[in-house]
Amino acid sequence: FILVLVGSNSINPIKALDLEIIGNKCNVRYPSNDLKMLNNHFFEQFVINMQYEMNQYMNNEDLQSKSSCLVNKLLEGLDKFNKCLRKDVNQCSTELANKYIELFLLNGTAPPYDPKTCSEPASVQTLHKIYGNIMVSISSLKDSIYYAECEEAVQKALVYLCSAAEIFKYYGDALKNGQFDEFIEALPLFIPRILI
Repeated sequence: FILVLVGSNSINPIKALDLEIIGNKCNVRYPSNDLKMLNNHFFEQFVINMQYEMNQYMNNEDLQSKSSCLVNKLLEGLDKFNKCLRKDVNQCSTELANKYIELFLLNGTAPPYDPKTCSEPASVQTLHKIYGNIMVSISSLKDSIYYAECEEAVQKALVYLCSAAEIFKYYGDALKNGQFDEFIEALPLFIPRILI
């Protein structure tokens, strides 16, 4: 499958989420002199794209009834991942980021989260709270990346920030285009199973 990241005005169909294609875009060596600027840029893209996805999702009660458990699991996992990655960056470690890149972006060897194990619907209040938690944890991660003194840890963390922003753009576009099956099918692919 080929991933098509389309603009918000486009009517092009969204195809299957392909993390490897996102990896090809984001898993690169960034210019050393641009790391702080790129950190701010990817953070802004993450925030814009997550809010774009959230606005589409929270306005669709029918979709929430079918997928709120998975969305909550995804967001909880990302919040936890952001916090763990921040600790790694603060300790100049690339262990978690390398694991993320290898399992998600390079070869997709992490098995998808099993949707059958997700049976508890999440309330609107729960979803709003976890979206808010992610805003806090991603902001803290951005600050740690900004002030980190180890370039290697920064490089790897930027790969994550870039790819997470791209994936939320994919989710938002799928919702905007009314491709709810594609959205639901893509949710289990990005739940950070390496922490579960």
